[in-house]
Amino acid sequence: MQPLKPSYSGCFLRALWVIAFWALLKTSAQDINTRLFQSDPEQLKRLTRSRSLLKSATTDHHPVLRVMVYGQSHSLGEWSNYLAANLQQMYPHARIVITNRAILGFSALLLSRSVNADVVPWQPDLLLLHCMGDNLVDYHRLYSTIKSQVSCDVLVHADHIQSNSQLNESLDISEISPDTYWVLRNYNWLPELVNKYDFCWADIRAPWKNYIFDNNIDYKSLLAADGYHCNDLGHRLTANLIKEFFRPEPDFVSIDPFDNSKVKTLVLTGSNTLVGKQGSFRIKGNRVDVVYDSTPETQTPICEFTIDGKSPEEVPNFYSFDRASSAWWTPWPGILAATHVSMPVEERWTITTDSISLNTGQVFFSVEGSITGKDGNGSNFGQPFVSNSKRLAIVPEAFMQHLAYVLTLQVPPDDWKIQVDCVLRAAKSFKPHPPTQAGFESLETLFLSDEEAEHELKIISKSSALVGIKALRVYSPSGQASIEQQAPAIPLNLLAVYSEGGLKISWPISFGKGQLKSVPLMGSDASWVRVETDIVARGGVFECILPVDSSPQTQMYYKWFP
Repeated sequence: MQPLKPSYSGCFLRALWVIAFWALLKTSAQDINTRLFQSDPEQLKRLTRSRSLLKSATTDHHPVLRVMVYGQSHSLGEWSNYLAANLQQMYPHARIVITNRAILGFSALLLSRSVNADVVPWQPDLLLLHCMGDNLVDYHRLYSTIKSQVSCDVLVHADHIQSNSQLNESLDISEISPDTYWVLRNYNWLPELVNKYDFCWADIRAPWKNYIFDNNIDYKSLLAADGYHCNDLGHRLTANLIKEFFRPEPDFVSIDPFDNSKVKTLVLTGSNTLVGKQGSFRIKGNRVDVVYDSTPETQTPICEFTIDGKSPEEVPNFYSFDRASSAWWTPWPGILAATHVSMPVEERWTITTDSISLNTGQVFFSVEGSITGKDGNGSNFGQPFVSNSKRLAIVPEAFMQHLAYVLTLQVPPDDWKIQVDCVLRAAKSFKPHPPTQAGFESLETLFLSDEEAEHELKIISKSSALVGIKALRVYSPSGQASIEQQAPAIPLNLLAVYSEGGLKISWPISFGKGQLKSVPLMGSDASWVRVETDIVARGGVFECILPVDSSPQTQMYYKWFP
């Protein structure tokens, strides 16, 4: 199915006037009906990790589900808060954390640019997405960015009903009518595209019609005064319909939400226990979290990490840009996205509009970094702008100054500037700290990269032995997450001397206490047995004093194990 002609249509134009629209009453979520429909089992499979995470919650285990809402004015409505309350009611032991980064008046054309600064840095577990737009290229750009950068479940929901003709619409697209556009969107090319990216298509349009028919109400009773957006009842209906995709099912086959193709967790116990002052790991993914145990913070060291031998500040892929400050008199960011070409640093960039043609939309500007300093000037026409240092790059489509003028019919103030921060998405250092409540995890992200790859990760204590780390967790948008601990370097020789009437064996304290094992005969089938004599720390080494057997026939080999 071919997309309709590209434009700024849909919610982009119709929502421009809605500056004070969100004066909705905040009331508690409540069901407005019993179960309204059976959600598609094939679509539910694409929410398996989110549903498994919710299902895993118990009185002793309180996992966090991070939910992001993204889209335009419809996504700014109260339905997302009602949905969060519904989910919390269904799963009382889970913790639902929801954030809304939707932008008023943004179609897929604009969201496909701003997604890098909005969705990617927050890394949700579940993304609830709805947007307007006519060009499939924009949707491909939006969906592919999410698919390649975030290890999340994605639910895209259909449009609600806005007219009597839509309420009675024919799904036969050979019968061309004024509402054929809505049929094509909701029953043809948009569901096909969502399925292609393995996102969940939530068809709330058909049950929306059923709700109107079953309750014998006017479709307008679910809409605001503008006849386009939902009113409070419409938002409650939206929340209740989407809730059905997460309702607990007795026959639901769950997965381990932290041990699957997109998320792998290495618990550091048993043979994987950290010893000494550093630990090495081979990982594949674009994000690593460190999970802490219950060791009191007073006993944990300050730690650092390297990736492929580099400190996090030296890795270009760990830097990205936050959402820019707003254009004048609008909620829109002044630029949709920025990136870098050369090695960046953490700093705030200021973009000053030197002049703007209100007829052509051409903008001339200059840029300055808080650390880099003045770094060149350019225009939003022609080639992408790259600053002199190459630490800031902006494509022409990212500039919003002219569209802000179209909306406000106001020229920017003389002192108006755009500011955007380049941020290091990594921890320069970290200190393990225990959970504040039983059943909750204490964790933080070591790094988030804009590229998924294999890496050598090394965690290093700056003082004492590594303690306080329970697990490492790797995320892979492509579904190829992996992590394994690398064996630490073993000392070539143990030091053995006769002392205090016995054989004293010692090794550097930096290797950790570990275990001393022995075997009478070396060989491929040697069975090493742990030496039960106490190991003590003394004078910068660990040592173990073994009694000496007087029999000349006795021989024994000793080896240290981590």
